[in-house]
Amino acid sequence: MKLFGSLLVALFIVLMPQSAISKIRVVDTSSASSMDIVWTSKDRYGRVIVHLYMYWGKTCPHCHEAMPFIKQMARENPWIKVHMREINDSRRNLIAMYNMAEAIGETHVAIPAFFYCGYLYTGWADAETTGAWLVDELKQCRGNPV
Repeated sequence: MKLFGSLLVALFIVLMPQSAISKIRVVDTSSASSMDIVWTSKDRYGRVIVHLYMYWGKTCPHCHEAMPFIKQMARENPWIKVHMREINDSRRNLIAMYNMAEAIGETHVAIPAFFYCGYLYTGWADAETTGAWLVDELKQCRGNPV
């Protein structure tokens, strides 16, 4: 029964309209769940590293449009650590995505899903809008690490 429920959830995510966009701010993620989420860390020189978790699906055209930008963004900004997690073939990643959403108080999530610094953002328009906005958000997080 659990497998059937997971399959229904995965189907729902893939078929969900990408116009559904949400952004939330969490004040204290530590009390929301026992899930250990690393939003920021420091490198060996004490510089802040911002962790961006991108959940994507093989059949999601918006995900495939976003991926080249996300990969290039990480190459150009070594202080961004991207964790790309595909959900169609990995039940573990699908469950992790929902657990991460639950840990920050969100019950609705769609792909592509970007988790960073206690925020969740879903959807993708293009590099000039969503991409540029996301880079600005990550810069703000770097300046005010969680």
